[in-house]
This record gives sequence, C-alpha cells and structure tokens, in this order.
Amino acid sequence: METKHCSRCNQILPITAFHKRHDRQSGHASCCRACTTVYRRALRKIRGTPSICQQCQASFLASPGNVKRGNGRFCSWKCFCQYRRAEHDRHFWDYVEKTDTVDGCWLWTGCTDVDGYGVFRSRPPTKAHRFAWTLAHGPIPDGMWVLHSCDVPACTRPGHLFLGTPRDNVRDCIEKGRRKNQHTTEYLDGRKPHSNPVLETVLRDRPVRIKGMTHEQWFWAQVVVADNPLACWLWIGRRNHHGYGLLSLNNRVIRAHRFAYALHYGPFLETLSVRHACNNRSCVNFRHLCLGTQQDNMRDMVQSNRHHWLFAPDEVQAIRALQGRRSAVSVASTYGVTAHTIWRIWRRTTYKHIK
Repeated sequence: METKHCSRCNQILPITAFHKRHDRQSGHASCCRACTTVYRRALRKIRGTPSICQQCQASFLASPGNVKRGNGRFCSWKCFCQYRRAEHDRHFWDYVEKTDTVDGCWLWTGCTDVDGYGVFRSRPPTKAHRFAWTLAHGPIPDGMWVLHSCDVPACTRPGHLFLGTPRDNVRDCIEKGRRKNQHTTEYLDGRKPHSNPVLETVLRDRPVRIKGMTHEQWFWAQVVVADNPLACWLWIGRRNHHGYGLLSLNNRVIRAHRFAYALHYGPFLETLSVRHACNNRSCVNFRHLCLGTQQDNMRDMVQSNRHHWLFAPDEVQAIRALQGRRSAVSVASTYGVTAHTIWRIWRRTTYKHIK
C-alpha cells in the first residue's frame, strides 16, 4: 500500500489518510485528515464568529466562511435537522381546522385521496391521521394501523384515533356499516330494499341519495349548515385531492362551492373562478364565495399566505446573495434541494414577490 509522510505529526500513514488535492504535484494534502481537523478547529477558535444556535440556544463559534455565505445559524448538523423537522411539524397544523367543541373533529383541509383521507406531503408522503398520531404518541409500531373512532376519514384529532390491526379495521368497518358494497338506497315512501340493522344505521347517520331527489336536495343533504349564518358550511360529501367538494350532476362532476354560488346568485361564466373569502376549501356558504379571475385567485393565495413556500424570505435572500460566488450544486447540497430549484430562485422564476 502506498504511504505518505505527514508534515505535522511526522508519521508515515497510508495514502488514504490524506485529503486529495489536485492543485499539488503529489495529488494529496501535505498533512493527514486528523491534523487537518485539529488545525481547522484551532483556526475557528481564533477567527470564529460568536453565534447562538437557533435550535438548542447554545453559544458556539461559527466559521467565517459560513457567516459570509449567510449560514452559521446552527451549532451542528443535528440541530439543523431538528429545526427543519420542527418547522415541518408546525406546518402540518396549518391544514387542520380545529373546532371549539370538546368532541368535535379536527378536519383536514389539504389534499385528500380518493377515499377522503388527508394526505400530508412529507418525506415520504403519509396520511394526515397517521402523521397526527405520530406527533401525539410517537412512532407507529410495525403492522399496526391508525383507526378512527369517529368514522370521519378527514379527522386528525388525536383523541379520535386509536391503534389496531387490519383485522380490527375490517371488524370495525362491518360493525359500523362502512362497507362500500352495502346498499344505501331508499325510496321516497320510506320503503327499504333490505331490512338490515346495519343498513338502517347507515341510512340514518349518513347522507344518502334517495330516488327522486333533486340535485338541490342532494346538495343540501351533504352540507353541515352551522347555526351562525356567517360561519362556514362544511361539505361532508366526496372531495378531490385538493380538498374541494365534488358533486355529480347529469354524469358531470363539478365542484360543490361552484354549484353553491350558482344556486344562490345564478349562472356565471365557466372561465371565472369562485373564490373563498374564508380560505376554507370545503366551505359552501354562499356568503363566503365571490367571483374573480384566476389572477385574482393567485393574488388572494399570496396575500393570505395559503401557499406552502419551501424557503422563508430571509433564506431566499441568502440564496440569491450566493449567485456568482457559489455553484448551484453547492448551494443545493447546503439546503437539501436540487440545483434546478436554486436556478429558478436565481432567475426569479419563483419567489417573485421577494426582492
């Protein structure tokens, strides 16, 4: 094995104990990795800038290079990961609508899957109620599912969640009549196609499309109208992955809040957008709806801070200050994103509102 002499500790060490340096004739540094680390720590004590870690509030000396590049806010990589994880957890509750009642559901207003369960775009993406259980009780054991005691797929209240096996989930599904292949049809004269106790519970507690029911009647059967006329009227029917209510009319699926606006104010152009003044996508209260263009909708989104920005404004300014001094690949590795994301920030394709 090839060896090399260290100029600091005067030891003969394997060539793998030295950093590679292409600017030197030998192709490696003159001192070993251990001596280089000791030298850098000593240099940091002499030239370091006193800083306070934003995560553990401990005082440390930040390297001049990190301070010059706008970094040096954390004492270690562990504190940086903990800070980013805490910010990510706090962002989760921005999509949850909490109720004032003791036993009320905390509904997820973000993206949902085809079954109505909330989807939180973490890494990797996970269901909202599973993420809520993890925040409240810790990791989920292997092979266990998170079940709802309230039978509301969009609910993320930890008190309404409990652990169980897939067998427990199927048993709970049958006992509460949540099976999709069960009939939910009822006639106007009150006759039922089957005399099943489970079926009667479903018909009594859930919105059911009755034969002969008009579109307007079917719409209001899926709306929870609050006592306060100025409060949100929540849609409890089918929703898309963005959280907007869906209504099927004449073999055509439209959004519930657009139908609510047309029901009260009359027809409008399909090119216009129906905006929410309450920023609640599942709300169908006509008092909270107004017409506008897509540009008006985007302006409302930015003003009400409904867009999930990947970086804070100070981070965007720090990234733009690095343009011309560091490569996009180097900056991307620092912030844990791709180089294409950094290029879009430098070209002001994204974050145009930040100067």
